[in-house]
Amino acid sequence: MIKFIELQNFGVNLLTFTFVITLIFTALSAYALFKQNQKIVKSRSGESVSFIFFSYYAFSALAVIIYGVAKNSLALTINGVIGFIALAIIINLWRFKKISLKEKIIGLSSILTIPIIILSNQKDLLFIIFGVVIGLTMIEQITEIWTNKSSGSVYLGQIIVSLSSTSFWLIYAIVINLWSMEIVNSIGVLLWLILLFSYLKFKPKKINIKNRDIRDVTIFQTVVIAFVAMVSSLIPMIGPGFLAYHFVQLNDQMRFLTRKHLITSIILGNAILSAFTYLLGQSVKTSLLLLVLNVTTSIIFFSLGLFIEKRRNKKFAEAKRLKELELSKIEAAV
Repeated sequence: MIKFIELQNFGVNLLTFTFVITLIFTALSAYALFKQNQKIVKSRSGESVSFIFFSYYAFSALAVIIYGVAKNSLALTINGVIGFIALAIIINLWRFKKISLKEKIIGLSSILTIPIIILSNQKDLLFIIFGVVIGLTMIEQITEIWTNKSSGSVYLGQIIVSLSSTSFWLIYAIVINLWSMEIVNSIGVLLWLILLFSYLKFKPKKINIKNRDIRDVTIFQTVVIAFVAMVSSLIPMIGPGFLAYHFVQLNDQMRFLTRKHLITSIILGNAILSAFTYLLGQSVKTSLLLLVLNVTTSIIFFSLGLFIEKRRNKKFAEAKRLKELELSKIEAAV
């Protein structure tokens, strides 16, 4: 029987805490991948979604199941299951996107990751190599967005969840002292941030000119948001997330003004705070850990705010439709 380190050390400790969080993010990642697949199917388009990236994402995730068993990590083993959902994305990209023969060959070669990691005795080294390869395919995903100058069928939620999840996996790797994961996830956090920026830059804008005041966010406003984010970060993890959530819940004009700069401002504010903690005598690892925790929590609450906003707008639109239908029936009766 496999002796998973999480079960052997289960209790009120940092390892158990990070284990529970990684399980939560595994569930969120599964849902985000499901929504990405759903978006491709509904739009019957795979525009700007990289077949190569998701091929390596899927089979590398499945390879993580084997790696997790080898490392006695239950969190890794469970996390690898999301590879099966990513396989559905590959299938639907094959159906709805025009993929070149070169892309098909490169993408499907990712199947080799499974037998390679099974047969190899150097699983740590392979894990790093797979991480670097996925990083290269993420660059291809980023390039595809910039080439098309459109986010196309890319699902924002999947990017946000993956960024948050990768950040926590980095923390988990630091806690269990797994150097291969530390390297891979450090690279991953950077690339997911670049992908998030690329998506936001080329996201189709749906603006109701009658109801919104279209003005650019000034540098002063951005600096103020960053400063407030830094101050709020004095409450570890909760502060910046609470701030981000309430920024999203402000009136339409403010939400429009701050949304595209909010994540950047939160990261800037927390980076300043982390620098201060280092100057005050904390270790580099502690300062970086604080930065990752705060930024990740901010993004989670920011996403929650967007989700609530979307649900509220949907209910408002449905109520408006029913009211118009009722009025039309009254007019017809008269």
